[in-house]
Amino acid sequence: MASHGSSDSSCNLSNEASEESIIYISDTEENFDDQDVLVQEPRDDIKPGYVCPDFKSGFVKELIDSDGIGILYSHQCGLALFNVNDVFENNRRVDFASMSPEQRRQTLSAEFGFVEVRFEGMEYQAISSDCILRQAGLLWIGCPPDHLQRYLRSDEHRAALQRDRQILLEKIQNREIMNVDLVRTRGKIVGYLTNDLGIIECCDNPQNRRTFVLFHVTDIFFFRSLYALERHDERLQDKIPVGLIVFFDAVSIGQDVKGVCYYACGVFVGAWPRSPHPTSLPGGPGSHSSCYGRQLSQTFYYLRTGLKESIDRRVKLFSDTCSSMQGPLHYHFSQDGKVIRNTREHSLWREENAPFRFRGPAPRGPREMNFLFSRKTPSGEVSQFSHIKAEKVKQEKN
Repeated sequence: MASHGSSDSSCNLSNEASEESIIYISDTEENFDDQDVLVQEPRDDIKPGYVCPDFKSGFVKELIDSDGIGILYSHQCGLALFNVNDVFENNRRVDFASMSPEQRRQTLSAEFGFVEVRFEGMEYQAISSDCILRQAGLLWIGCPPDHLQRYLRSDEHRAALQRDRQILLEKIQNREIMNVDLVRTRGKIVGYLTNDLGIIECCDNPQNRRTFVLFHVTDIFFFRSLYALERHDERLQDKIPVGLIVFFDAVSIGQDVKGVCYYACGVFVGAWPRSPHPTSLPGGPGSHSSCYGRQLSQTFYYLRTGLKESIDRRVKLFSDTCSSMQGPLHYHFSQDGKVIRNTREHSLWREENAPFRFRGPAPRGPREMNFLFSRKTPSGEVSQFSHIKAEKVKQEKN
């Protein structure tokens, strides 16, 4: 197996087995070539799984807790559970604990290669309607680490993977997660209450009535980047003006405060970021979406720990702000504040603020929904490793 120092073209990132060539891990498998499959001997207290011989690539969709458990999205297999403690670079484990927040953020934004391990059984019915859970057995930046199979065979490592699966199962079964009522729903900025709090009017309301959504500046993604981390010379009201059309993910606040019934845990201005995105799980109360086909048969959830407490603090701040108001909400308007009134003004705003040129109109109609644990793999997606496989086929033809 190639080391990280090798060139990309020499990295053994895939073999000739198809993506559906899945090997069951058991003590009856005796005749496999060690270079082609990853074999682990089962232990009574560790559930065996299936290891796919094709390496996958993916990016972090969501971190769940401070222990480093999270969810990857892969173009080849959909969602997969992972742990940041299983990430390698230059044949060494990446030490996230010693990194600054910015270094950690940059590293987690990378594209990872990983070994997929698949588990099936009725215990996973709360995660997948196919009763399936995919997990990243080991991850890397660049080329795979040497002695990869040795790591995967380790009882200690396999027990850690099993603990991660159990933690995820318990969070979901105990409903220690936040269900998202409105997913990537279209809305319009109608005003700001403070420098940090604003209100969106829902443009695609499932109740067919005027619905207002509270948002906070820390939850805004501005052309794929977290707004609060960027330096902006303009005021928020000028950078994201009243009248601007945005998309958002929102949860119910369980009450009606001056017409506001939801809190936007993510506001997406311009092009959407790769993450965050809620995860779809079977059953539940259901979610409404502008882009995934209205009322969905499954329910979207954000899985990260502490999200509910954070939302509760923002809603309390909003309630305290409204307590001194008589009548309807009072918005802060400045005489020279920007306002978008029509499509021409929106085009001018986009030309002024977009960090890249748009290539034609946004896609129309329902989008394919791939953010779930499923036996079916996403369609139409291309891996960053696909050029390596194509180059290998080309060399063999010559």
